This record gives sequence, C-alpha cells and structure tokens, in this order.
Amino acid sequence: IILDPKKYNIAKKVFKKWSLDFATIGKIVDKENIIIYSKSKKVADIPIYSLVSTKYYKRSFVTSKNNYKKRIYPKKSISDIIKRILANENFGSKDLIWQQYDHMITRNLVNKMGENASIIKTNSGFQAITVTTDCNIFYCDSDPYLGSIQAICEGYRNLSSVGSKPLAITNCLNFGNPEDKSIMGQFVQTIKGMKIASLKLKVPIVSGNVSFYNKTNEINIPPTPQIGLVGLLDDYRKSSSIRSFSLEDKVFVLGKTLGHLSCSAYERIFFKFSSIKNTLNPPTVDLDAEIKNSGAIRELINRNLISSCHDVSDGGIIMAVIEMILSTNKQIELHSKFKKHSFLFGEDQSRYLFTVNSKNLNRVKKLLDFRHLEYREIGKVIKQKSILNFPDKSFISIQTMKKLYKFWQKNMEY
Repeated sequence: IILDPKKYNIAKKVFKKWSLDFATIGKIVDKENIIIYSKSKKVADIPIYSLVSTKYYKRSFVTSKNNYKKRIYPKKSISDIIKRILANENFGSKDLIWQQYDHMITRNLVNKMGENASIIKTNSGFQAITVTTDCNIFYCDSDPYLGSIQAICEGYRNLSSVGSKPLAITNCLNFGNPEDKSIMGQFVQTIKGMKIASLKLKVPIVSGNVSFYNKTNEINIPPTPQIGLVGLLDDYRKSSSIRSFSLEDKVFVLGKTLGHLSCSAYERIFFKFSSIKNTLNPPTVDLDAEIKNSGAIRELINRNLISSCHDVSDGGIIMAVIEMILSTNKQIELHSKFKKHSFLFGEDQSRYLFTVNSKNLNRVKKLLDFRHLEYREIGKVIKQKSILNFPDKSFISIQTMKKLYKFWQKNMEY
C-alpha cells in the first residue's frame, strides 16, 4: 500500500483494529531508480527502466485457414436431436461441480447457480457485481481467432442478460507445446481475436495468465482461452433471470437468425468433430450488432419491461428454450411455423431470448423498433405439461429431459 504520510496514523488504527501486521518498508523519492538498503547499507541502486521495459521474444509460428465444406445432415426429428444433445456432457447439469462448495457463505449471492451470470452483492446499497466465464472449445479448435472473439462476446452477453454493464476481462489461456509452430499460431490468432473484441466492446483485459506445454501422450490440448468477465449492477433488484417468466408471457428472440449450423452442437451429433474440424466455419460475430443488442437488453431489464432473459449460444434457440424450461415449472410452447432445424439449432451470435408480459409488449416493441433492431415472436409461456411438443409433431417428456440433463453425473467415476 502506498499511503499519504498524513494518513499514516489512520491506516495504523485500521490495521490494529483487525489485528494485522503493519510496517513501513520504504518511501517515494524523486529519482528514477529503486534504492534498497540492508541494515543502513545501500545494496542496490537500479534504474527503474531497466527493470520494467518491455522485453520482446519472437517465436516462429504458422497459421492455417479452414477449407470450408458444406454438409448434408440426416433427417431426424427435433425431439431426437434434442435427446442426443442433452445426453452430451457439454450440455448436462453442472450441479455436481458447484455443489461441492458452499456458495451460500455470507449470503451475498443473489441469484441461483447455473444461470447466465452470478450476481454478488457488494453491501453498498443494492449494488452488485456480476461474474461469468466462457469458452466454446469447438469454435476455438476450428478457428482460434473467431473462437476467442466469440468467447468474449458470449461472456459479454451473459452479463448483459442479467442487466449488468460489462466492465473488465480476465483470462486463462491454455495451449499445447508452443515449440510446435502450429500451436504457436493458435496462440497468436487467439491474442488477435481477444484484442479485436476487447477494443470494440470497450471492455479492457485487466489480468490473465498463459499456460503452455499442455499435452498428454504427445497429443496437444485444443486452444482453450477461458474468458472471465466481471460487470456491475447498480440495483440487483432489477436483474433478470432465465426462470422469472410468467404464464401467458410472449417469447421473443432478439438478433438476426440466419441458421448457422457449421461447427454447431447440431452438426457434432452427426459427424465426428476431430475428423471435420479443419473444414468447419465457426459463426462470425458482428461486434456492432453485439453492442446494439446487448445495450437494448440491458435497457429493457433496467426499465423492468421484460420478465426473463437468456442468451442464445450452444445448441441455438431450442436449447436455450430447453434450459429455461428445466429451470422452472412452466413451459414454453413454440409457434408451429418454426420447424426448420437451421432456425432452431443454428448458432448465430449476438442473440437473446426474452419474455414479455402483455402489458409491456407495446413499450418493448417501440424501444426495439426505435433502435432498428431485428426481433421476432417465437412462442408463449404455458402451464407445464408432462410432454413438450415441437413444431414437427415430435415430442419429448419433461421427465426424460430432466433425466438426460442429469445423466452424465450419475455415470461419473470418482
């Protein structure tokens, strides 16, 4: 801690109150050197510049570009595809992980675990911070540049979907052996993508770390830039949830849906990812659309105009709907015209699902129209039934979905 000498005694009282060790170890001097004494003897006098100047090291690297290949998918029912996706550990419940820690300590966690972002009270009025982490390893493995942009943007959406303003980014960048030029190329592309997203979204990267040489049996791990974001809520009472919708609420999707299936969860149930990853095309992110859509969502939440919100990510619209249904005892019924798999399972970016009570419907539409944003009504909230019906006449029981959601936990080996 660097203290104004006039406040020394104030600080000393604070540390004494909390029974903390406290000692003066130095002072600021009008020199560009760091001077160190040991028992009154000067033992070092070093120019600061030589200690903190940037060091450069250039390692050779190579990058590659995917040769995109369009694929034809087998004809399957919506319910069959959902079952396959839910049975995958990437979509299963993560309860087993967070239940091993008492997250209710201090009772400062406002919302339930497993939502878009954690909301933690600061004990300053109704202020709260929001926290989330994200990384789609399949996007990053196929295209590290696009994958790192998407990782930041998905975290940005997670924070926005609870109504908070994203403030800063941290990271844990994990890669294989950088002496392999292609692995070093993954790292370079990841950094470029992170820089682009951070600058455009105006969310600075304030900390992070890099872990290299992650390999087992001579196999490098995929590039895994795990991104953490923190945001601020001025009033957590206005925050949104994925589960706070009511009966008869209208369900909307905000953002453009083009039906991007390449590198998606949908595609991975038909094709082995490791065999096709170099011919995939992960979804691009329109950063301008990201800013506009997220800003609109935050305003809608802070004005209490929408009842719930959830970002659209892995698995597309339909899997976001499933997650909302599994979080409550109510059900979302999709309009019958939305049958196309590309619409339901496409992983286009910068999108949100939100629900609106009829009394706020006109105000919501007016705000979105004024901002010239693309949105459409896709369904409504109904009383939960035992069966969830889909537009293609297929169906799945709620009980089956819950079992699949928990399936992988029951089969883990400790």
